[in-house]
Amino acid sequence: MKEKQQADVKTEEKSTTGHKILTIVGIVICVILVPILAMNVTMIIKGLVNKDEVPTIGGYAPLIVLTDSMNPPTTAEFDPMYPIDMTFNETVKEGLKAQTETIYINRTDKINTIEVTIKDDVQKTKKIASGDLIIIKSAKPEDVKIGDVISFYDPESGGTAVVTHRVIALEVDEKTGALVSFRTRGDNNNTADLVSIPAKNLVGIWTGKVIGGAGSVAMFLQSTPGLILCIAVPIVLLVGYEVLRRRKYDQSKKKDTDALLKELEELRKLKEQKETLEQQSADEDKTE
Repeated sequence: MKEKQQADVKTEEKSTTGHKILTIVGIVICVILVPILAMNVTMIIKGLVNKDEVPTIGGYAPLIVLTDSMNPPTTAEFDPMYPIDMTFNETVKEGLKAQTETIYINRTDKINTIEVTIKDDVQKTKKIASGDLIIIKSAKPEDVKIGDVISFYDPESGGTAVVTHRVIALEVDEKTGALVSFRTRGDNNNTADLVSIPAKNLVGIWTGKVIGGAGSVAMFLQSTPGLILCIAVPIVLLVGYEVLRRRKYDQSKKKDTDALLKELEELRKLKEQKETLEQQSADEDKTE
C-alpha cells in the first residue's frame, strides 16, 4: 500500500511538472506573438487611415530596409577613409546655398560597423542592410544635422517610396537662411542622390537601432501566411493545450475515482469478512 502511494505521488509530480512546462510554453508563445500581432494590426490600421503617412507608435516607427545602399562592404579595398563627394554642389538651385561639412566613411574590418568622421568627431555606427528593421523617430526638419541618417519620401518615386540615406548637406535660402532641402547619399553609393529632398518630405531620423534580419520576418508576418502564423497557430496551440490539459485532468480524476471505488470495495469486503467471523464466533458460543 505504501509503495502504491509513493508511485501515485511520483505520477502526480510528473503530471504537475508537465502542466507547468506546457503553461510556460503557452505564456512564452503569447508574450512573443501577441505584441507582434498587436503592432502589426496597429500599423496596418494606421496605414489604412493615413495612407500618405508612415504609421508611428509614440513618435517612433519601424521601417523595413529593402536595399543595401547603406551597407558598404568590409574589404581592405576601401581603406583608408574616403570623403563623401560634393559634386551635387553644381546642382544647387538658384537662390539656395549648400551648408556642408567634410564627411568620411571608414569601412572598418567589422562586418556590421562603420566609422563616420565629421569635423574630427569619429562615431561608430551600425550598418543598415537589406532585410533589417530600423527604428526612426519623428522629427522636425530643423532638428536634422549634417551626418544624420534620415528617412524621407523619395521625390523620384512621386513621394510614395521611403528611402533612408545619410544627410551630407543642408540647402538653405540665401536671403533668410531658412532650411529648404537636404542633400543625401547612401553610404554604399558612389555619388550623392541626384535630387534634393524637400524638408517637408522628412519622415524621421534614424535612432541608431537596427534589428538584423527582422525586416524580412516582419514582411513575412504581414503576409497572409504570416498572419495565419500569428493568429491561427497560437489559437491551435492554446486549444490543443487546453484539450490535453482537460484530458489529463479527466484521466487523473477517473483514476482517483477508480482508486476510491476499489478502496471502498476492499473496505466492504473486509467488513463482510469481519461480520462473517463475528457471526461464526457467536454461533460457536451458542453451540458450547
